Amino acid sequence: MRELDPWRRLPFVGCLLATLASSPAFGQSAEANLLFDEARAAMAQHDYERAIVKLQQSQSLDPSPGTLLNLAECYVAVGRTASAWSAYRDAASLAYGSRQPEREHYAARRAQELEPRLSKLEVTVVPEARVRGLEISRNGVPVPEALWGTPIPVDPGAQHVEARAAGYVSWTADVSVPAGPGKTPLQVPVLVEQSPPPVAPPLAPTAPAVPVAAASPASPVGTDVARSNGFSPLPIIGWSTIGAGAVATGVGVVVYLNGRGKIDDANCPDQICVRGVGNKSLHDNGRSGERLGIGLGVVGVAAAATGVVLLLVAPKSSEPQALELRLNWAGRGVGVAGTW
Repeated sequence: MRELDPWRRLPFVGCLLATLASSPAFGQSAEANLLFDEARAAMAQHDYERAIVKLQQSQSLDPSPGTLLNLAECYVAVGRTASAWSAYRDAASLAYGSRQPEREHYAARRAQELEPRLSKLEVTVVPEARVRGLEISRNGVPVPEALWGTPIPVDPGAQHVEARAAGYVSWTADVSVPAGPGKTPLQVPVLVEQSPPPVAPPLAPTAPAVPVAAASPASPVGTDVARSNGFSPLPIIGWSTIGAGAVATGVGVVVYLNGRGKIDDANCPDQICVRGVGNKSLHDNGRSGERLGIGLGVVGVAAAATGVVLLLVAPKSSEPQALELRLNWAGRGVGVAGTW
């Protein structure tokens, strides 16, 4: 167990660090006590940055003027004069509340000695830059409006200042504050308003969707609507193919019959033309027409059959369709007519 106030019996070391090697106030938690001891060990090794972290944690667990005094001395050792000045003032206030006049007087005197050496940053905001909702922060800590235009004690080194307001582009600045007494000015400019987001063009009106009823035995209307909404080119192609096939068949029949007529006119018994009896040239011409007519007929029948197949596989329409073909014989001619 450490003594309550051994700091008064220690010799001076450096900037009175050893003279303030006091333990935390009586009644600190075990965790705060352990952190304080680790911080003191780091201070003995001149590892002030590590000691600062330990002392800050100890102070947050159990506030003590002795811990603050050691923390202030570490700040002084690393050149953080503003932090040391603030820690001394807090230690004096805490010592006054806990009726420790010697620590109170020591802390107040040390703060007074540091005050002429403080570095200060003055953040000014011109009237036209004071937009509604303007917020200013330094190193992430808000700067109250009452301190705008007032030199604020800061630790020497880099300082990050940010100004922001709703509807405006944030402004940031990094300024280096030199060590020693002096004031570094920084003026916040007029913030730039944010551009409004682009407005999407209105969508073109669309026709309301026609509900399609599900086909079912109990709802014939739904079946008709579903069929009327669809379109298939197969019926058109099928009928066109049937028509073309019918035409080719009819032409083939005509050509075939004409060829047969020429053969008859050639007067070649048993298809053999004898010199002086039949006309061989007319007979051969008739035979060619006969073969051509047969070929056209075959092609026409095949085309018509293809058209029928297309009609069979095409979606059924709401009304039945019928095809009627009529062959009109008029002597040696053939006529084709169709209805559907």
